[in-house]
Formats: sequence, C-alpha cells, structure tokens
Amino acid sequence: GDYKQQAFLLSFGAAVERNASNGMFPDPGRDLLAIKLIPVSGGFEIEPRQVVTGFTQPIDSLLLGGKLYVIEYGAAGRIYEISLPVSG
Repeated sequence: GDYKQQAFLLSFGAAVERNASNGMFPDPGRDLLAIKLIPVSGGFEIEPRQVVTGFTQPIDSLLLGGKLYVIEYGAAGRIYEISLPVSG
C-alpha cells in the first residue's frame, strides 16, 4: 500500500518539556511517523510523515496484516487499532 518499503517510528515524547530557555524542539512527539529512505550521493536522507498524532505515552506496537496496534502506558492507558491501506 502507501507505506511499502517504509518504516514506522512511534514516539513516546520529548524527555524534557520545551520552555523559552532550553531550545528544545517545539514538537512534543507522541506520534506515529512513516519514514521513507531516499538514496542520496552514496548515503540516505529521510522523509518523515506524520500518520497519527495525539498519543499520550505510546510504549509499544504490533503490526498484524493491515492493522497497527499501539499500546499506551499509564492508568488511562489505551490500545489503538490503526487500519493501514494494503494493496491487493
């Protein structure tokens, strides 16, 4: 499907909250990215794309066929089922 020959990266979140003095990235993470490797001059560059945002504390995932299951940590932990396009 749309994610053939790509990888997924699940982000738990930034280790340190961003503030005006620490220069951390403005994106807190807690999302699912699709990562595409692009060959460039004997090396590679990546092309990241956000697939899902808004997780609280994702700690693990499992890919079964066209479904990706994401597990969150904590008292309010959840299990998400994400349907991915699968080519026939």
